[in-house]
Amino acid sequence: MHAVLERAQTDIEADLGAFSNAIYEEVVERCKLEHTKILVAQERKICANDQVQTSPSPSPPPPCVFPSFSFQHLPPEILIEITLLAQASDPHVHITLSHVDASLRAFVNSTPLLWSRVDFLYPSHLVRRYLERSADVLLKVTALPPLHNGCAHHPVLEDIKSYENQRLKEFMHALRPHRHRIHSLRLRCDELAYEAGGENGGQTPAYDFLWDESMVELELLDLELGVWTWEGVKAFPSSHSVKELHLHGSWTRDYLPFFSLNLKSLVITDDRAPFSKIFDALQAAPRLISLTLSNISFNRIGEKKGSVLNLDHLESLSLTRVVGSTAQTLFNCIVAPSLTTLALQLAGTPHLLDDFADINQLQFFPVPQPSVRHLDLTACDGGPPFFVSIFRSFPCITHLRIASSNLYDQHILPLVVLSLSPDERYDDFGA
Repeated sequence: MHAVLERAQTDIEADLGAFSNAIYEEVVERCKLEHTKILVAQERKICANDQVQTSPSPSPPPPCVFPSFSFQHLPPEILIEITLLAQASDPHVHITLSHVDASLRAFVNSTPLLWSRVDFLYPSHLVRRYLERSADVLLKVTALPPLHNGCAHHPVLEDIKSYENQRLKEFMHALRPHRHRIHSLRLRCDELAYEAGGENGGQTPAYDFLWDESMVELELLDLELGVWTWEGVKAFPSSHSVKELHLHGSWTRDYLPFFSLNLKSLVITDDRAPFSKIFDALQAAPRLISLTLSNISFNRIGEKKGSVLNLDHLESLSLTRVVGSTAQTLFNCIVAPSLTTLALQLAGTPHLLDDFADINQLQFFPVPQPSVRHLDLTACDGGPPFFVSIFRSFPCITHLRIASSNLYDQHILPLVVLSLSPDERYDDFGA
């Protein structure tokens, strides 16, 4: 603007007769005003530059500082839960925590729940420390030494076996005064007798540890006893506290007292026995919610032919690595109106030829089971009639899984029919 006004002033002064005096004075006055504005702006710019040169550079913003944190800031119940979760991967994490500082060491040593998991693999002095610091809380005990059934008679192997048996004796001896606190017990051994402090002549079968009625809080029992099952002279007492029972290997009727109205979950593996034994055991536990039978087969099935097992509370049934005749026997006798989940895995190679039944002739239940929603089939290499039978027996399946089975185009049609409405499902199939 100042340049334009200066040019106008110059043009007027060159020919004053062409413009009035008022216009000339107005142009001169505005030109002076614009010139003044320019001088003021330049002065301000100079002052600003001088201030920038003389003032120190601004300091960087302070770093973000978080308040110091310590486990002591957590409520004790939260710290206990965190430690218990960490113990799932490291059973001794609480000991590591106690090495952080004195306050955490005091917390760990004064919290009995953190010392409630006792394992045969711990050194003897550590087992005693766990039992002492766990005070009166319930215990989770694990004693799973390696088995030596059928091992070669070699001096080194015999020494190892003898050493492990001696350790198990010491472990059980330390636990005896605390049996009333055992909440879960996982126990495995193939052959063992131990000093019982003069009871019964000084030597007692090892399973006498279980025979004693002191374990009143026991809810989970997992047993693999090997030859103990044949050496016992006493029957186990009735146990109404056990809610979850796992039996591995051969077992005898001496175990029947473990089956009671309070038993909710049962797992039996690796057994070949008369069907009457498992029938009587299941009959003694009519309130089962979950039943798993794995790698088992039955003989003398005719003794219980036509008998009925009423398991009104059973929700989950799993048969893994079983032959067709075993599955057929159970399906023929079990009545389970609340059953929602069924898993079946047939044995790849039958244990015995006389146990084998044609899978295409397998009948799941005498009547359809509309309560079943989840069906899991593994190694079921049946033809299309087998799958048609499945869908007739379980007309309300919502979740179906088929694995490790040879399926061809002929199997697809029953699967497609399964997705139709219940009224159309089998009418259109024409089977």
